[in-house]
Amino acid sequence: MSTKPTHSTLAIAEDARHVLAAAKEDAHDAQFKKRVGSHELSQFEADIAALEAGETARTTRLHAKVAAGAHVADARAQAHDVIEGVREDARIAFDGKGEIQKAFGVGMRVSYDSTPQVKEALRVLIDGAHEHAAEAKAVGLDTHGLHDVEHMIHALEGLDAAHVLTATARHANSTATDSLAHKVEHEAAHLRLIARRAFKKDEAKLARYRSTLPRHEVKPRAKPAQPIAPTTP
Repeated sequence: MSTKPTHSTLAIAEDARHVLAAAKEDAHDAQFKKRVGSHELSQFEADIAALEAGETARTTRLHAKVAAGAHVADARAQAHDVIEGVREDARIAFDGKGEIQKAFGVGMRVSYDSTPQVKEALRVLIDGAHEHAAEAKAVGLDTHGLHDVEHMIHALEGLDAAHVLTATARHANSTATDSLAHKVEHEAAHLRLIARRAFKKDEAKLARYRSTLPRHEVKPRAKPAQPIAPTTP
């Protein structure tokens, strides 16, 4: 079970600083401010600083375990917030179009305290954006938005693994660093997705939030193979 982030902690911190700078510029915008509390930006900045300073290198195993658990809960709550935002947009944008609404998670049971349900809902959003590419932009899921959703999934998986390992691992310090890196990456993705909702029609503002991390194609899940119908002799 690996807790390692996809990117280096330095690259994650630099990308996070980039997002934080854009978010601070937009902190007084009405559409942005109603979705992001000042405490969220303060916590994000503190997490980035801790990651850059390597503060987790001085942690104890008990502190690492408690911190990892808090990281998972915070990330899961942010992801749930994104899911609810997409579903709200889908209800409004596709009123009366049940199939499209369902593709964007409307009607799914998603508990904010269930990591499996939150991850499954995020995967449904990716699948829905591929199946309804023309409509996806209306709910903030263009190609950039899909990358942010995928970052959230990877971060949640890494945070979950770190939480498990800190209970028994001898390498609590490195696991704690991995956990914090995942949390920072998740926070950056969350702010990007909020910006995509707040500034849907302002490409200049959205450009300031674009990731500095390497990009790749985000693919939907493979559909299960259809059973072969029995032949009649």
